[in-house]
Amino acid sequence: MMMLALLWAGSVVFQQSVPMLSKDEDPFMRPIVVADHLLFVGSGGRVAVWETTSWDSGMRLLIQPQAAATPEHLVLAGTFKNQVTAFGLDGTEAWVSDVPGRASAPLSWKGGVLVHSGPGFVTSIGRNGEKVQQTFSSVTPAVWFGHPVHAGVGRVLLSGGRTEGQGGRLVLYDVDKGVSIWVYETETALAAPPVWGDGLVALKVGGVVGAVVVLEGATGEEILSHPVEDWDDSRHNGGLFGEGGFFIPVGRTLLRLDPQGEHLWSIEANGVLTMPAVGKGLVVVGSRDPGSSTGNGVGFFDAQTGSQVLWYPIPSGVQAPPLMWGQDLFVVGSDGTAYQFKLGVE
Repeated sequence: MMMLALLWAGSVVFQQSVPMLSKDEDPFMRPIVVADHLLFVGSGGRVAVWETTSWDSGMRLLIQPQAAATPEHLVLAGTFKNQVTAFGLDGTEAWVSDVPGRASAPLSWKGGVLVHSGPGFVTSIGRNGEKVQQTFSSVTPAVWFGHPVHAGVGRVLLSGGRTEGQGGRLVLYDVDKGVSIWVYETETALAAPPVWGDGLVALKVGGVVGAVVVLEGATGEEILSHPVEDWDDSRHNGGLFGEGGFFIPVGRTLLRLDPQGEHLWSIEANGVLTMPAVGKGLVVVGSRDPGSSTGNGVGFFDAQTGSQVLWYPIPSGVQAPPLMWGQDLFVVGSDGTAYQFKLGVE
């Protein structure tokens, strides 16, 4: 990996590793905090609550990137069910809400959740499972990879395909009014969720080859494009905005863009990278390389320079994005083992 001068002043200390999910769960989903409890969710629907219990949701989640949370419940959208379901921390089913068409991963929204389902419905569901509003967008959701993205008060970014034909479409959508504020279209369907930050949108586009494009958040106008030579984006992972910039994983490359969308640096890894966790001066990514052991683990990098702070090997590799929670970083390996690190800032 590319090395730059180290500026970050702090410490990353491994705390413990705990088996949380079985190997066949092969988790892709970022851990999530519900009612001050940390939950790990497997691709087969198994849920493990940190240091307490585990249970089976009965839902097939496959490679969905995220769950949602209400103040009391974990909310999941089954890949093969036209519904979303809320669960208590003990696995008790709290409510089920049907949606028209297969749903992408849900988004925590106004105490409830927001769901984008095929062929283009946007459904707001309240805290107790009641349907608050349902409108129709011009975007077919990327069911396996996508989810709505917060984009200011009452607005979300919806990405995927075009409802009326081939190609990709991204819209800035006013949920309350049920209208698109602007539309951005591409030749191929969009799989990875976009990133909203500081009035701009960063988006991965392309098929065999591709680029990270930057759009003006108010108008959807493309203002910058950063071609990526080694596209290899088998994960369709989205990025994050934080620590003063965008962090976008593309295959085995992590790009860092400044708040204006200009490219600052890139990190080349030995494995395919997860969506990052960003905070406390760090960017943290998981990595998996089925073909070797060198690319399996989690990397901690200075968010400003890209310099490596710590590389911690995880034999099974990592496909689920890490989570920063308080002073800790949690990441779960593909074999279901969770790892805890203490983050100290000097």
